[in-house]
Parts: sequence; C-alpha cells; structure tokens
Amino acid sequence: MFNETELSTVFLTVNHAKAVAAGIKEGRFEYLRNIVIMDEQNWTEELKAECAGENVTTYTLAEVIEAGKKEIHELPKVTPDDVALFSYTSGTTGKPKGAMVSHRNLAAAVAGLEPFLPI
Repeated sequence: MFNETELSTVFLTVNHAKAVAAGIKEGRFEYLRNIVIMDEQNWTEELKAECAGENVTTYTLAEVIEAGKKEIHELPKVTPDDVALFSYTSGTTGKPKGAMVSHRNLAAAVAGLEPFLPI
C-alpha cells in the first residue's frame, strides 16, 4: 500500500518505527522517507539511533505542528467527488487493494453517525 499510493510520510507510534525504518533502509518502501512519531514520550535516544539512516528522516508530532505554525498554507479547494482517503483491504481473499473514498462518501458516513454521536 505504501508503494501503490507513493506515500512519502507516515504517522505512527514508536512500536512500529523500527520495522518501518528498516523497510525504508532495505528499499521495500520506494517513496517513503519520513516517519512522524505520535507518542514522543516513548521516543528514546536508542530508538532514534536505530531508526536513523540516509534515506529516512524522523520527526515528532510536536516538531511537525511547530513547523506548520511557521508556514501557514491556504486550504486546498476540494469537490465532493475528490478522493479524501484510501481504505485498504486486508487481502484475506486475494491481493490487498485500496478503495478510493471521496469527500462525499466520508461526509455521508459521518452524517449517518449523527443520530448516535451528535456532532
């Protein structure tokens, strides 16, 4: 899925960081270069050293938020039919594949939850 979507940055917790960094170093993730650690309280110097490499850069979520505050960008213009996200199957009955979910699909799903989770 990382290669199919040409993913360059992934947000994850430290328990996945070593495996993903190893995959980048081994060339399994063709486009992936950035790892953002969401639970920085668990991000030790030892883990930082293990994940460091020529083709991988790690950031904490706090670093990304601070960088974003310094350079505010205009929100992109989207239409209801633009792709909002990809939902991947597990591949239990065949090769894993991604289904494109539009903004319209996402809005409908959220609207369907409103009777149960007032928004």
